Amino acid sequence: MSQNPAITVLGVNFDGISGAELRQLGVRMAIGFDLLNQDPGPQFGWQTPIALPATLVINPQGELQQVLFGEQTQASIRAAIGL
Repeated sequence: MSQNPAITVLGVNFDGISGAELRQLGVRMAIGFDLLNQDPGPQFGWQTPIALPATLVINPQGELQQVLFGEQTQASIRAAIGL
């Protein structure tokens, strides 16, 4: 996903860890995208997902388009955004 400039992937950690511990988690789990230690959703009026993992698909205007639950693949995300 990181090779497509039209797509940005961010992970949100809900375990309350940050800093070096969060970076180590990303390395240990081979996560290839940036991890946030706070959910930015409430700033935009989005509710916390009812289940995890959840993928929020947001358009370039910052509007929530849909929420996908469960593990996602590059193909499933491309399909969700029409690529």
